Amino acid sequence: MVKVVEFRRMREVIEHIRKKRDRVLIKTLYLTAARVSEIVTKVGAYDLEHKQSKAYGRYLNFKIEHFQVTRRHTEPVLLITGAIAKRTLKTKEQKEQGYIPKAIALPVMPVYEPFTEELLRWLKVHNTLSFPITRNWVYKIVKKNLRELDPKVRTHSLRHWRVNHLVTHYQFDPYDLSAYAGWSLQHGFGVTGGVPVSPQINVYMHSAWQKYFPKLLKPITELR
Repeated sequence: MVKVVEFRRMREVIEHIRKKRDRVLIKTLYLTAARVSEIVTKVGAYDLEHKQSKAYGRYLNFKIEHFQVTRRHTEPVLLITGAIAKRTLKTKEQKEQGYIPKAIALPVMPVYEPFTEELLRWLKVHNTLSFPITRNWVYKIVKKNLRELDPKVRTHSLRHWRVNHLVTHYQFDPYDLSAYAGWSLQHGFGVTGGVPVSPQINVYMHSAWQKYFPKLLKPITELR
């Protein structure tokens, strides 16, 4: 079982990572709840030989959107789009493009999500949040920088931490988690102890960031 780390302690440790590339990579993994293969653009020899992973990071893109909070107030959104790994292609469109898409919406204003600020600075210089390294190299970066949080830390720990924090701090429901993490709804409801749902609804889930985004508009100082 993955150890759950305290919200503020985790953020403090990440902010104190010295190497900018490592810090941005870890923030990207955490904020997007991504699997490593979804942000890297290289496949290691072992993965290539055993067909264990693809470099889905080549599908990663971003843009700035605006969310209408009220009639007179909008919030800027960093919308990161990419591919979902470990999902079976079902629709004709998915088979044609070779992957299932998902979108992660993050608040731009630091009062809600200070990590986004550094991602935007990185994007301004590099124009991408994908990284030209292999899964194994990412594992070494995570292990080196986060072992004080958990001696057994893995790359997947960041995904687990984010999902846990989305539930405990932002009150995400199974629909929100499924859209955010790239799960099927059956898996999302299973994780949260919900009831079974029709697989047909999964087709519409991964463009649903407008539903969960308002829940992320909580001042970071109010989250404990």
